[in-house]
Amino acid sequence: MNRVTDNVVAIELGDATFIATTTQNYHLCSKEDKKGVYQVVPPSGHFIFQAPHDQYIEFRGKTVQKFHGRHDKLVINPFNVYEKLGMFETHEELEEWNENQRRVGKGLDTIDMMLLHDIQQSNSSFWDNFIHTVKAHPYWSTFGSMLFVLIVAVFIISIMKWCWRKCRRTRNKGINEKRDQERGFDATTKEFRGIHNV
Repeated sequence: MNRVTDNVVAIELGDATFIATTTQNYHLCSKEDKKGVYQVVPPSGHFIFQAPHDQYIEFRGKTVQKFHGRHDKLVINPFNVYEKLGMFETHEELEEWNENQRRVGKGLDTIDMMLLHDIQQSNSSFWDNFIHTVKAHPYWSTFGSMLFVLIVAVFIISIMKWCWRKCRRTRNKGINEKRDQERGFDATTKEFRGIHNV
């Protein structure tokens, strides 16, 4: 995908060029006619351009963008887009699609994939977006893993401390009761046996 400017995106498809644009017009030029013939962009802003090698189309604005022909005849096919294009169900499906495209030499680069993933986020579930974010940013997953291990460690240490205190209290309680019995302390009356109040 060739993002020429914010207004024009072009994708080369063999001897044709797919163009998506928000501009309203372009000029069809040739080597003999540099001024070109004024043409209106289809309402959808999408069309396929094929032309002989000596012809090109030119978008004129702040910067001039030229797309040269690579075909033996002139063909301009407009695309009429009336509805939203279907999206992938998950980010993983999008990655699989791009991997298949790469095998045939038509894969998207990293920036374009990031843009598609951003678009995909609005159509995916929270869990799918979360998994994609963790995979896309390894340092987040490392930080998350370390945080998880820390929380589990604190939880285990808290349980061990609670068990230690419980065992210690039970043991101390038994020792204290045994010592009190040896001294003659009555736990019900809270008095020592053998000692009478005068």
